[in-house]
Amino acid sequence: MTIRNIARTKKLILFCFLLVIMPLNLHAEEPAFHTIQTGSFVDIKSAQKQFDSIVKGLNEQELSFFRIEKIGKYYSLRLGKFKDHATANTFLQKNKPLLQGAIILKAITSEDRIFQRYTKDSIPRDMTASGKPVSGIMPEGLKDVQSLQHPLPVTESKGSVPVKESSGEAVADNALKNVQSLQRPSPAGDTGIFSNVKGRFYVSDYYSNDSDEFEFHVLTSRLNVYKHEDKESRYYYTLDARVRKKIFNGEMEENVPEWKVDEAWVGIKFPEQKMDVIGGRQNIYELYNTRVDGLNVKYSFDNGLGFGVFGGLAPDKEDESLNTDYESIGGYLFFNQEKHKVQFGYENLNYKGDTDREYFSLRIYSKFHEKMRLNAVSSASINQLTDDFEVENANINLLYAHSKKVRFNIFYNYFRTIKFYESTREYLELSDVSESFFLDDNSRTRIGMRVDYKLMKGLKVYSSAEYERRKEDEEDKLRLTGGLRKYDLYGFDLSGRYTYIDDFEASSDEFNAEITRHFFNKLDVSLYASREEKKLDAENAYTTRALTYGASIYWMISKRYFMLMFIESYERDSDLDEEGDKQVTTSVFTQAGYKF
Repeated sequence: MTIRNIARTKKLILFCFLLVIMPLNLHAEEPAFHTIQTGSFVDIKSAQKQFDSIVKGLNEQELSFFRIEKIGKYYSLRLGKFKDHATANTFLQKNKPLLQGAIILKAITSEDRIFQRYTKDSIPRDMTASGKPVSGIMPEGLKDVQSLQHPLPVTESKGSVPVKESSGEAVADNALKNVQSLQRPSPAGDTGIFSNVKGRFYVSDYYSNDSDEFEFHVLTSRLNVYKHEDKESRYYYTLDARVRKKIFNGEMEENVPEWKVDEAWVGIKFPEQKMDVIGGRQNIYELYNTRVDGLNVKYSFDNGLGFGVFGGLAPDKEDESLNTDYESIGGYLFFNQEKHKVQFGYENLNYKGDTDREYFSLRIYSKFHEKMRLNAVSSASINQLTDDFEVENANINLLYAHSKKVRFNIFYNYFRTIKFYESTREYLELSDVSESFFLDDNSRTRIGMRVDYKLMKGLKVYSSAEYERRKEDEEDKLRLTGGLRKYDLYGFDLSGRYTYIDDFEASSDEFNAEITRHFFNKLDVSLYASREEKKLDAENAYTTRALTYGASIYWMISKRYFMLMFIESYERDSDLDEEGDKQVTTSVFTQAGYKF
């Protein structure tokens, strides 16, 4: 056994020991209960009046837990303490006339704080601030519980301690970001197309200069405007576009696309809220990586089942411009429930009339246990030369929140080159590369585990181990990481990390540290540094060293205006360099913007 293998084995044993020993001090999550929240009132007197009218029809046992809360700028009522969701729902249905618009909350009490997680069961809301029937009023913190792209909110009661991220809640929130709310808005009218429009506009400059007299600027202006689905309009839309210029050594680069449109589409909800028609440049989120310049029509049934079809042109693979050479057509099925979500789709992409790529996509989300989440995505294409199916990627993440102190993440990744056939042939004709590229089956497989542990209030440690295998030459890679984060140490947030990498051709050690300070809830200042030393394994191997350090500032000037800036220096040298001979690169990024 070589010296390198002995060192590697020792480090692997150490990290495996950390992965096992850290979770031993486990604490069970505190008992949860369910409660009911109802009403939206502009002042506390209206809330008290409605509360008095509700309590007349309820007994004392049902009122063992109650309060009036302020959420955003509205007041709301919370009452009842039920052992499970079914009991709360039975009570809700029994008292439906008294609790119009109510929703069921799951709460965990700890140190007078309440972590709320919203469910999808509710009675249609029709209560105003004055207690008289009308629709459309929701607390500010609940307005965005609508789409796949946005996690369900965690609201904070007035007077409570600010709710910070805990291990278990972080897992839930991250998983919920990939789950679409099944509760769609009630049938919409034709008004309000410009209501609740949000977005941002910014301009930025990225500048880089190195010791070899190589320098460039990238100037960017970007506009992102969006309107999510809501009750006031049957229309929703997104525009995300940018203008970019690159200046290299004082001269304008002509080969960089000046305009780039990431998304530009309009969606229309039809009566009964079962069918959507979306037109424009869009990502088909039900598939793994499909974008079209065309139409996407989807239909949803009441039980969570649905299907969709799409077709049109596709963005150019080089500059993402509108290009009639590319055409796309496909469809998908989906099944959405509160705890489970499945999406399966197919796309046929053509280039100048011939198949460029033909692939299938599968996405799965499952909350199969209260503390566990499963996220998986995979795609497989048809090889246009052999007609064989080739799995392009398979990504699986299993998240387990044992308690508020401990969480685990187990992951598996398989990936290989995504091949475009007809559009690639044009390139192959101009180069020495043969069509054997289309038969290449090289792939990489990665598997690993991470453990996060909250030692005490404001102090977290974590450890991870990751193994990767390269099929081409049967080489492997090992990555071991350990770190900690300390929040609010005399107003500072601190973090540190060590990483050992036994790469395919080298081994390296990396050290990272960062310190952050928040000022007046408007200004964040960070200082960071990292040091890497890499030893090559080849004959006559040598060592390279890299030092990176910098500072960043985020300034929320006002509710609408913001500014971001960082400056960074990267220094690199090796055993082959003469003494004092270093490669130094300095980068400066500045951004100023407006949110609306």
